[in-house]
Order: sequence, then structure tokens, then C-alpha cells
Amino acid sequence: MSELKFGKATVVHNIAPEAQREVRRLSRKLSTKGQTFQDNKFDVEKEKNVRDGVMRLSRLSLREKVSFIGPDGLDAADVKQGGIGDCWFLSALSCIAAEDQPGTELGKLKRDTVENVLQIGHNCTMTAMQSGGFRFKFSRLGEWVDVIIDDKLPAKRRARPSDTGEWWVPLTEKAYAKFNGGYDKLIGGQTCRALTDLRKG
Repeated sequence: MSELKFGKATVVHNIAPEAQREVRRLSRKLSTKGQTFQDNKFDVEKEKNVRDGVMRLSRLSLREKVSFIGPDGLDAADVKQGGIGDCWFLSALSCIAAEDQPGTELGKLKRDTVENVLQIGHNCTMTAMQSGGFRFKFSRLGEWVDVIIDDKLPAKRRARPSDTGEWWVPLTEKAYAKFNGGYDKLIGGQTCRALTDLRKG
């Protein structure tokens, strides 16, 4: 598996099943030992943009009802900006989450994008929630890049979960921050750039 360096972050890069095997290996290792995944390559506690402490989603899920995506599915209303100026990226997430073109070519394109970027087959499992290891894909220069993160999030300077306890937006935002080299790299941008990163051009 090859790695790409972007700023302080290292991104696992592979289009093929090798990255999927790595995620499954990590998940099995953590679930058999009852451990939580720790992403040593992108530690939000060391991020200069995180001044208000951190929280772990896996610990929160022991006390509250949380999910990656809830039974009501994705909705543009799930997207809620937090304390970072990344409305441009969150607008792109809102675009792909909106079910406004069912049965059309655009609707199929959105569904494919959601499946590819959000890696729902892995991220919606109980294993992902308990182990704290999540996987996403973004496009760079026409190649899909796998990004693996833990569930450690800034306490305040991040997107907020949906009103129904869905955390797909804050986790996707963190993965995108890692992909770009840090949360501070998400301050200010163009929605068209984010859509390109979500859709492979």
C-alpha cells in the first residue's frame, strides 16, 4: 500500500482491495482485543486548529444513541456547520446528500458518489462505531485516495451531528481535513473544488 504526504498528514492511497483488507485487518485486531483505533498519523489533539479539546465518538456511543447514518438515511438537512469556515465543503456534502433527482442519471451519480466517498458498507457497521475506525475516499488528480481516520473529533471546532444523532458529516469533515493536511486547510474554499474531490473529476 502506498502513502501520499500532504502537509503533516499521510494518506493511505490505493484504489484496489488492498486498502479494504487493511481496514478489515485493523477492525478485526481492535474488536478481538476490545481496543479503539488510534490514528497516529493525524492526531487532532496536535492540530493547531483545535483549541477546545477533543471527544471520542466511541465513548459517546456508550451513553447516547449515535450512528454514522441513521434509519432515515442521508439528508441535506443533516449538514450543520460548526466552528470552522468550511461551508464550501459542507455545501458539497449537502449537494450529494439531497435526494432531489431519484430515478435520473443525476440521482444515480449522487448515490454512487455517496457509496464511494462515505464507504457506507464499512462505516455504518457496529464494528466501525465500536472500534472507532472509519474509512473514506476522495479524489486527487483523477485517482481515488483511501483515508482512514479514528473517531477522535474536536469538541467544538467541527461540523455538528444531525438532530437525529448522525455523525457522518463531522467524520467526513475530519477525513477531508486529513486528506488536505489539517483542519486549518479547510478554512475558505470553493464548492466546485470539493465536488471534484468527491466525484473523481
